[in-house]
Amino acid sequence: MKKNYWLMAALLFLASACESHKKTESVPVLAVAQHEAHMTETSHEVDLLKLFSPYIKGVWVKADYIAEVRKTKSPLAAFAKVGEISTVLIDPSKAVGDSLEVGFSLGNHEGGSFQLLFRPGSRQKFLQTNYPDYEHTGQAKELGFQVVGKDTFLLIETLNKNKELLRSDKYVKAFTSQSEEDDASSGLDYLVRKNLIAGTYGYRDIKGKSMKVDFTSSGGVKGFPGFKSYTVITDFAVAIENNLDVLIFNYDEENQKSFAYTIKADTLHLFDYYLGKDSLHLVEGALKYKLIRIAK
Repeated sequence: MKKNYWLMAALLFLASACESHKKTESVPVLAVAQHEAHMTETSHEVDLLKLFSPYIKGVWVKADYIAEVRKTKSPLAAFAKVGEISTVLIDPSKAVGDSLEVGFSLGNHEGGSFQLLFRPGSRQKFLQTNYPDYEHTGQAKELGFQVVGKDTFLLIETLNKNKELLRSDKYVKAFTSQSEEDDASSGLDYLVRKNLIAGTYGYRDIKGKSMKVDFTSSGGVKGFPGFKSYTVITDFAVAIENNLDVLIFNYDEENQKSFAYTIKADTLHLFDYYLGKDSLHLVEGALKYKLIRIAK
């Protein structure tokens, strides 16, 4: 009788342990389901802030513009693609309540800001904004994200008064964060330098000696006598005296020097330039340097 008692007790213990194990394994699955449900159903600002922050934090630049810069090798030729909102700056740590001030560059010419509201947008993975559209009454913009493989993109969609999609703009990340001293166009300028100029070049100096010069994505220069930094002109909103692609070396210093430039295949040509007789347009002058890329 005792043997049967202990056998029955052992079987009950094992059954209880198995049931407990099943419950423990089901918790992660339930947590994932609840997490995904929040993306579509919750309106609690703390939840939305936590859910969106890892995906939207950073300095973002309009993807079409950067693609056009790579294609044309000319910020001037690509300027038509810069769009209404060219750069977006998002730091979720500065959120107050259910809103966050978002900095942006308007057409890569002026800076501004709007409020990102941690309230569900019209579609999954989108939030409302108070972006003002003075020209199109009733239109609104919503901000969201898209994950494709290992890449995350920021999306800004323009909707009509019936919440129908009019336009969707995609942005690529330049940095995760930037310093307070940097302006709204710093991310765009960085990606232009990275995709257009950065690399190691070979050239011959005036004595015919072979030289190497390095241009960094952050705007540094090494191996180019007299020059330590460079700036790529990317703002062409004002057309007067602004019709050539221009590099400025040692910007805002006494020995500042500017060159017009063209890029053909792997060769960077630097030219003198001057103001034309009409006092409106720049004119390309003599070739001063021919730099051949030898490494990215």
